[in-house]
Amino acid sequence: MTRTARRSTDKGMGIAPRTSSSRRELALLACGIVAGPLFFAISSIAGALRPGYDLLRHPVSSLEFGPQGWVQAVNFLLTGTLVVFFGWCIRATVRRLGGGSAVPILLIIVGIGLFGAGMFDPDPLSGYPPGTPPTAPDPSLHRVLHDLFSTPVFTLLPPRASSWPAASAGRDRHRGPSTQPSPRR
Repeated sequence: MTRTARRSTDKGMGIAPRTSSSRRELALLACGIVAGPLFFAISSIAGALRPGYDLLRHPVSSLEFGPQGWVQAVNFLLTGTLVVFFGWCIRATVRRLGGGSAVPILLIIVGIGLFGAGMFDPDPLSGYPPGTPPTAPDPSLHRVLHDLFSTPVFTLLPPRASSWPAASAGRDRHRGPSTQPSPRR
């Protein structure tokens, strides 16, 4: 006797068919997964190809200077967009798991900050491009806007990222045993 495999859409399998909304949600979650590594890879390659650029001495925003500066500007724009999509996507999931709206909102603000950093170039500083003074004597409007947009990236993301797992663990500890049955295998 041969068995016939049941389709995942059959009733009783416990597997819901993929809907367009779940595919969209997976795509938006993937945005958050690829955003950081993509930003790091593009910045690292762009920095390695730039004469006089030193990652330990010059901010990554300095890669926006010169003829290849558009690469880092697009990197900021793309990463910011991916982080905004991710922050938007996790709102319902975080709420469903008992979390608040702070993490998704902070991620959206960080994404907007990255996007804004890509829209406005900073002033040359720390000797990059080669021959520039360590600091700009009179900051330009573009630098001021670049700094304003990039501030949330450095002030909101690190503390929130480090406190979210601890807060989640503490919340889960007080929930007690799950009332949901274990999925059958």
